[in-house]
Amino acid sequence: MTLPVRIGSYDIEARLAIGGMAEVFLARWRRLDAERTVAIKRLLPQLATDPETLRLFRREVQIWAGLEHPHIVRLYDAGLDDALPYAVIEYVEGASLSDILKSSGTLPEATVIAIGSALAGALDYGHSRMPAVLHRDVSPQNVLISCQGDIKLSDFGIATAVGSSDKTADLRGKLAYIAPELLHGKKASPASDQYALGLVLYEALVGERAYPARSDVELLTLVSANLWQQSHPSWLRVAPPLRATIGRMLSQEPEMRWPNLNVVAQVLADLGTDSGAARQSLAAGISPRDRRLQIKDIQAEATLPLPMRQAKTWRAIGFGIVMAALVAFWLTACGDSYGVLSPTLFLKADGSLIESVALRLDGPQQREMAAPYREGELLLSGLQPGIYELTVHALTAAGDVLFAGVATAAVAAGETTYVQIELSPL
Repeated sequence: MTLPVRIGSYDIEARLAIGGMAEVFLARWRRLDAERTVAIKRLLPQLATDPETLRLFRREVQIWAGLEHPHIVRLYDAGLDDALPYAVIEYVEGASLSDILKSSGTLPEATVIAIGSALAGALDYGHSRMPAVLHRDVSPQNVLISCQGDIKLSDFGIATAVGSSDKTADLRGKLAYIAPELLHGKKASPASDQYALGLVLYEALVGERAYPARSDVELLTLVSANLWQQSHPSWLRVAPPLRATIGRMLSQEPEMRWPNLNVVAQVLADLGTDSGAARQSLAAGISPRDRRLQIKDIQAEATLPLPMRQAKTWRAIGFGIVMAALVAFWLTACGDSYGVLSPTLFLKADGSLIESVALRLDGPQQREMAAPYREGELLLSGLQPGIYELTVHALTAAGDVLFAGVATAAVAAGETTYVQIELSPL
């Protein structure tokens, strides 16, 4: 694929990533004697006439463009290039919090306090706007740390403005960082962002996720009941004031959490000592190989509704117990007929670019349907409520299977369901 020389008024230096919806370029802006390195995310040409894709891209730009905060990755510019919309994004040289935790395991309490205070302030800034902006995807992957130790919140691809006419389901975001009330039919709120931040801080302190599940179905059951690891030895060694602060963020009922994230930022700041030293500690934790642009066009993390990152074999007894719990939950939440379906998806692709799927339903709904594929996600609509197990094959134009993956989706009545799948080469 030919590398463009320019996009708008930006000189292109390299292609960084390409996904199901957009490609990302490293670019340089030059004016007189000044210049700046930026990232540019541009919609793929074959999607330029798709109304839903254009709507999602424009919504992300509209929400992100209105945010200006020292701890939020900035969106500098947007425009059209040969009828293709693009967004110009801040260059962050460093690493994601996820990468840092993979290298270090845990972080010192002072460092976690600094991260928590910065992110709480950034999220509260969005929540305090009119209308309020909810991130809905707070996770270590979307927390970027620069080589100078600056803390940045990124990726507003599924953010939403409270009260908007947006029809995307509230059950979006990474399952490991979802608030339990969202699984019980409640709408996303500032309190659900607060819960997700609490899970991120817990993981940074303990070195493990708060929910120790062996499968996404088990994870759903634990999250629904708020059964996070409160007795983990590393968690019990955390200083009581910090443990109490994060513990309240992880309360099962939203009204039992902190009133807002501005209060959380203030409480954490009161617990902290030297923020400069914490930033130095963060910068020191970035290895040379991680000093790169942190733009991720395709999320590989398990994402609601209920994806599975890889095929797993469930024991009959354990599977029966988990499925019984899920049946009870979905009968209560959806109030409609329940069925366990096993459809198979075949993804049509031009080379490695996946565009759409053909879905065959085996179960209560005996029919075939088309499903679009955008930025690593399947979009399913018009389905009866229930649990769907999906098998995915990515095909070349010649029909050769190049990639395969599996996922599980929980479909609620009357909602568009987004299923994110990690495909592995065969």
